[in-house]
Amino acid sequence: MKIAVLGYGTVGKGVEVLAGKSESIEVKRILVRKGKTVKENMTDDFQDILNDPEIELVVECMGGIDPAGEYVLSALKKGKHVVTSNKMMAASIYPELLKASEEGNAELRFSSSCGGGIPWLPNLKRYTLQDDVKKIYGIMNGTSNYILDSIFTKNMGFSDALKIAQDKGYAEADPTNDICGYDTGYKTVLSGNVAFNGCFNPKDMLVLGIKNISDEEIGYCRENGLRIVLKGEAVKTDDKVSLAVYPQYIDSSSALSNVSVNNNCFVLESENLGTLSFKGQGAGMLPTASNVILDIMDIMAGNRVKTEGVLLTENHDELLSGKFYVRGNDISVFDDVCEMRTGTYIITKELSVKELREKVKGMSPDAFVARID
Repeated sequence: MKIAVLGYGTVGKGVEVLAGKSESIEVKRILVRKGKTVKENMTDDFQDILNDPEIELVVECMGGIDPAGEYVLSALKKGKHVVTSNKMMAASIYPELLKASEEGNAELRFSSSCGGGIPWLPNLKRYTLQDDVKKIYGIMNGTSNYILDSIFTKNMGFSDALKIAQDKGYAEADPTNDICGYDTGYKTVLSGNVAFNGCFNPKDMLVLGIKNISDEEIGYCRENGLRIVLKGEAVKTDDKVSLAVYPQYIDSSSALSNVSVNNNCFVLESENLGTLSFKGQGAGMLPTASNVILDIMDIMAGNRVKTEGVLLTENHDELLSGKFYVRGNDISVFDDVCEMRTGTYIITKELSVKELREKVKGMSPDAFVARID
């Protein structure tokens, strides 16, 4: 199969390397930015790819929504299969992608968008075919986990841990998507879409990050035998699904507390199989590219993914509840749901995530909120 690769960063280069080891995959074209065409098969004009009838599949690894989304939609409508590692784009315009896929009778795959090389989404899809998935959750962002692991196992401060993560290439120069929880949010949405045959909107969910974690939270953990993870989860109650992303205090002996450095851990709970975990490297050139290649091979083998019947799906986060630790200068907005108060933080009574989402809208940007039960 002749393919095109959009973007020549870390993942794009990895796809080129692994495709070169396959006798059945040929990278005919690589889309790069203007002035970056240094190889014969490179182009800076997407139309060269879109209008080439020999190119049957497009791999998108540019990142962002624009112009990546426009290119992917055009390719699908043209009848070219698409494999993408771009979780922001896939989660943000998922309804449009499904419509374009059906219109062009072309396959859409995004296994590498969640967990890099971890075989999470393909297996999650398989289990939905014969079991009722009740809950999915996990540590879905390697950068945040590296920072938190460094804080709790190496006694480092947040800033120092972030700097090392950047030096090692785990974190971008601008780490906002990672430490503010947005990256985890996109992965939670895509996982929820697959698990529950839904079409969730990433803007319609609570997303809290770790950027404001302080010595106070770290001290609280040490005093109580806890640590903090950044957790994404989607829970099914009857026929309704609740999605959210937040830091969570967990016991230091729990399974998620043993997910070290920049690893990810995805967990599903289902009616027949019980609990299954998928743990490993959540990013990197070759791990991510390997999932891209596996998606390509699935498409070449004629394995189609059924997407009929997927509808825009409401996030019923009023059904997901817990107690929350809240620290900030304006914690008074939680006075009516306060269970315990100290000078600088409170522990709430049990409240729904929907209620929490409304409360945090009234707090300053430097507040820290985490689930505590």
